[in-house]
Amino acid sequence: MQQDVLLEMTEKSVRKWVSAIMDFVPIDVKVQDSNTVTNTFYTEEQIKEMGAPKEKIPLFHIDLMLDEETSRPKFSTSAREVVGSICMIFEQGIKSL
Repeated sequence: MQQDVLLEMTEKSVRKWVSAIMDFVPIDVKVQDSNTVTNTFYTEEQIKEMGAPKEKIPLFHIDLMLDEETSRPKFSTSAREVVGSICMIFEQGIKSL
């Protein structure tokens, strides 16, 4: 009985976490060039229709920069760091259960 309750709580927590992460995913991304990237999110009206009245904001801010040594473009944050941060938050949530 207790195992069922714990399993249900864990599954509910994971679903909420996935939902929270998905809130930050745009419905469309258009990359025109290295300086122009347009993310499209649901409008406020669409959000109200879906019953989720919350503003969409980026989960991460990653800049495209010019490496001073090599004069090559690079990202301000590596993909490994972004994925590592998400996994760490997830794992801490699971451990806290």
